[in-house]
Amino acid sequence: SFPMNRENQTRLEDGIALIEEQYTMSTGNLREGSSGYRTELERLLREKESLIQELKREQKQKAVYYSFIGRIGRGIEPFFRPLGFTWKEGVALITGFVAKEVVVSTLGVLYASGEEGMELGTVLRDRSGLTPITAFAFLVFVLIYTPCLAALAVIRQETGSWRWTLFSVGYQVTLAWVMAFVIVKVGNLFI
Repeated sequence: SFPMNRENQTRLEDGIALIEEQYTMSTGNLREGSSGYRTELERLLREKESLIQELKREQKQKAVYYSFIGRIGRGIEPFFRPLGFTWKEGVALITGFVAKEVVVSTLGVLYASGEEGMELGTVLRDRSGLTPITAFAFLVFVLIYTPCLAALAVIRQETGSWRWTLFSVGYQVTLAWVMAFVIVKVGNLFI
């Protein structure tokens, strides 16, 4: 979430203060001891907490969007757009270059933004916009594209050449892109 955006943090604090003020006024209008007082008070408190959590989630999403990694992701998005991937999937693939298992945690950070109690599968289904076909294409892309950084170091050491190492990266990324593209195009013909 770097660079930190102080304006974004100020908006979050102001939004929370406004919600608190509105709900303080709403609860002040309730008559203590009246029938349904406790039920209405609990409903208002749940509603207030839900609005605050939604505001926090939106602000976290904005922080990621305007961060360095968000800018890089939006820069490479045109490369992945024909595959049905957004900048978030592109960022996950970049971080997966370090270690493939990082792809999953990156998607969790980008889509869930640290919400507790949210399963990644549910979040991806509800928020990512990936269809079953594009999700399958994404999985195939991850399986085929460049191995992790450690594997590339071994390729470099074994071949003794940066040229073969870079060829390996280029070949695997191209193959992954073509396979994902074919899956998306053929899959969309049948579904």
